[in-house]
Amino acid sequence: MSVLVVTPSAPWPPTHGAAVRNSAFVTALAEQHEVDVVTLAGARERVRPHPDARSTTVVRLRRAPLWRRLANAAVGPAPDLVFRHRTPELRVAVQQRLSAGGVEAVQVEGLQLAHIVHDVAACTEGERRRPPVVYDAHNVEWRLQSQLANLARGARAWHSRRQAALLHDVERWVVGAADAVAASSAADAASLATLGNRSVAAIPHPVPVPADPPGAAHESDRPRVLLAANFAYRPNILGAEWLFGAVWPAVLRRVPEAELRVVGPGSLGLRAIAPARCSVGGLVEEFETEQRKAWLSTSPAPVGSGAPLKVLQSLAQARPVVVKASGLAGLARSLAGIAAADSASEFADAIANLLQDDARRHEMGRSGHAYVAEHHAPAVVGKALLDVHGGLRDSGRAGGRE
Repeated sequence: MSVLVVTPSAPWPPTHGAAVRNSAFVTALAEQHEVDVVTLAGARERVRPHPDARSTTVVRLRRAPLWRRLANAAVGPAPDLVFRHRTPELRVAVQQRLSAGGVEAVQVEGLQLAHIVHDVAACTEGERRRPPVVYDAHNVEWRLQSQLANLARGARAWHSRRQAALLHDVERWVVGAADAVAASSAADAASLATLGNRSVAAIPHPVPVPADPPGAAHESDRPRVLLAANFAYRPNILGAEWLFGAVWPAVLRRVPEAELRVVGPGSLGLRAIAPARCSVGGLVEEFETEQRKAWLSTSPAPVGSGAPLKVLQSLAQARPVVVKASGLAGLARSLAGIAAADSASEFADAIANLLQDDARRHEMGRSGHAYVAEHHAPAVVGKALLDVHGGLRDSGRAGGRE
């Protein structure tokens, strides 16, 4: 079967959470199908063809003028998330690929590309039946915006509430229009199912897992805490600000030799507010090395949806994670390898306690590693995705003639 995968950002190289999921799904689909990728990419975004795809078509995103974005945010009918990614060039590239024939399924990654779901779901050419659409929901976007509205005040709160309402309408339409829907956690699957009154497959994030969990020999000489995230995403910025100001000073009072390491897209913009004993590394090539050097990781984002990929990646490297309870979505608070905290003092205590208790820290790391190996290994997740596409084919909804 020929599958067209459409992504809102380049899946290769996989430098952030969405790209990691998208890239792994291309690889999983390529085990049984021929896969072509059409992707949006920023003007300066580094893009390489996905090694497992038959072809990769790159459409450079031209950003709308600021005045148009502001006008749409104030009175426009499209949520900003969709508006920013709605480009004629991408729609043309997808339609040209469909017109060439042979596409038997289309997988659309993320609500940013709701307009692509619309185009494929509405297209018919003579006697040719349209290919079925698989919508992969990375998050429940309307719920995220509702949570952000509760954290904000004034104009920002009003904006988030308006965006939440618009996103709810778009998500409800997309879930109903797609032929199959995937969500990154069971909680998100249940939430999305209520929008379209249909079954939604929970397909967790695929995470490569080393066969042998990295031990203490890989840890840095001094106690190191890792904060890795995509800081183009507002909840991660809010989490970093809270960690820097309310948590980290309390950690240093108990563990003066501790070091905080911050990496990820957009992290260099945090240098101006970085606290004492903190280094900011930007976008690093050897991310696994950063994880293994850390004694533990932290995820302070105040809201969340889906399942936090960076948490899972740290657990895969046998490093426990201290998370903000309000931002822990898609994973159980009692999950092995995770310490969830609500207040700043609890968060600081959880970090300090783990830095000072080698035996507990290493046991939590081993337990987390075992969990990810069982539930998130690429082979396990890939099979679930292939089953979704296989179900469409077996039900007769694959492309072809009536």
